[in-house]
Amino acid sequence: MILWALLVPCGLKSQGMVPVVQSNGEWYHEYTVSEGFSIFNFSSVYRINLDSLKGYNPSLNMDFPLGTKIKIKAQRSDFNYSVVQGDTKFGISKRFAIPLDSLYIANGLTEASTLKIGDKLNIKKGLVRWNYEDLPSNTSSSSVETAFTSDNFRSFELKDSVITHTVKTGETLGEISKRYLTSSERLVAYNRLKSTKVKPGMVLKVPIILEVKPPLVKEIPSKTTFSPPDVQPKPPLVQPNTKIGDSFKMAVFLPLGEDSLEFPLQNLAKYAYDFYCGAMLAIDSLSAIGCKGQVQFFDYGSKDESVDRILASDKLSDFDAVIGPLDLKEGLKLSDYCERKQMAYISPLPNLPKEFIHRPNTYQLVTETEKQIAFLATEMARIAVDKNVVLFQTGIAADSAQERKFVETFKQYGTSKNRLIMANSATLKALLNSEVNAVFVSVSTNKKKVLEFNEWARGAKTIPVIFGLREWVDWKEFSSNIKNPSDFYYASTSCYDLQELVVKNFHKQYRSRYKIDISKSALLGFDIVFGFGGWVNQCHSGFPYKGLMLSMDFKGYPASYQSNYGFQLCRFRNFKQEKDAQFNE
Repeated sequence: MILWALLVPCGLKSQGMVPVVQSNGEWYHEYTVSEGFSIFNFSSVYRINLDSLKGYNPSLNMDFPLGTKIKIKAQRSDFNYSVVQGDTKFGISKRFAIPLDSLYIANGLTEASTLKIGDKLNIKKGLVRWNYEDLPSNTSSSSVETAFTSDNFRSFELKDSVITHTVKTGETLGEISKRYLTSSERLVAYNRLKSTKVKPGMVLKVPIILEVKPPLVKEIPSKTTFSPPDVQPKPPLVQPNTKIGDSFKMAVFLPLGEDSLEFPLQNLAKYAYDFYCGAMLAIDSLSAIGCKGQVQFFDYGSKDESVDRILASDKLSDFDAVIGPLDLKEGLKLSDYCERKQMAYISPLPNLPKEFIHRPNTYQLVTETEKQIAFLATEMARIAVDKNVVLFQTGIAADSAQERKFVETFKQYGTSKNRLIMANSATLKALLNSEVNAVFVSVSTNKKKVLEFNEWARGAKTIPVIFGLREWVDWKEFSSNIKNPSDFYYASTSCYDLQELVVKNFHKQYRSRYKIDISKSALLGFDIVFGFGGWVNQCHSGFPYKGLMLSMDFKGYPASYQSNYGFQLCRFRNFKQEKDAQFNE
């Protein structure tokens, strides 16, 4: 037994295997740090947290220079082993650090027994061995392609989107390049590094070059947009502090949380990542039509970067436009800054609060429900000239104001041929089951009432034409419940139509690039960056803009933020949205 114990440490250093050693009565794997080693990748693959690692190696300072010996406690367990060519009973016992007697007893063997290739052996309390070939490899080439020189990157065209990354302990350049869909060579060239070695705390500029051209947004003739009767359209927009005919700088704030990003992504992290991917394709499309400039992403969801820190550093002083964050509190800070600097601030948040009212440099993408209802009323007055319009009155106080807005606008734009019928629940049911020539409207945001409205409509003798609100599409009771096959029209500045040809083409490019399906946030990222990027730079037609999902045409109250009036008539049918729907289809 003494001889066996002395032989184990040497025997376990067999070819391809990480050696195991004994210390204070415990067995450990002894891994030697080599070129390209990443402690984060290593620990995640083998499920070892840094606290445990420090406990096994109290003398290490966690810098892990080449040649460092790292001990990881080896686990014992019961498992089966298939005999391969060259195996002996003694060799197997050494490999798994078990006595020969244990191997004999567990498998009914004797000294005279022979092993055949493929024999199944029971290993009791054996050490689970690591193979070098199974360990994560992160070694990247130290050569730099001559095509990717720092001068090429510094020439700065729009296809170069720059994001900063702070190197964490254990990260390699290869890992970072894969994360940002670029290459180690490009990072070396852009940051003028002498090799591919990076150190913790180093701040890298990451230029992301897109090589596959997505389809450009097709040009669609402008249509007259609606302006409520109580609002006088403003003169053509004056672009704030722009560099006409030159290049522009646009900042995009996203809560990517790149220092803690874990796949598969969920919720806000997925929204931000998809938005980022769509924005990158927009940058490529802008480049394809001759725009020049820079789009820089600020990861305010990371530990090392925040809106306060960015504003304090005045990094945004020479930017032309800022696409705001998905957080109201942080958005207010950026909106204040942009108003002082006369920069365009683009907010993706719905229903901006009163703090934004007197900020003409703020552009609201998601139009208020009140304006959506006003546009719907004008459309009803226009297309229902030979039909009755039945408005469902829910009797709920919160809906009453919206119903009054609809009635006022309908009367303003209607003619003597238009007839508006106000209907409570009983009247609505009666009309749905009659042969009245009518279309039916509800502007309620009360889920219970809307579901009742939908149920009554589906139970009618003939399928009625229904008009509603965009908000209904977001309710899972409508969008994902097969028991509620809703079919209704609505007015919106965004419509997620996967059947439109240009969206299908975009989807193919998106899947080819990122290996994932598109989402609303991906289309939104494309439309916002392409729409505002081209407008600020004056390298495409500007506004009105009709994109993959989002339509934009801005008109604001005097001395107030700019509201999006780029409405389109959409239809929700068979759990899908249809863009530019025709009423008589």
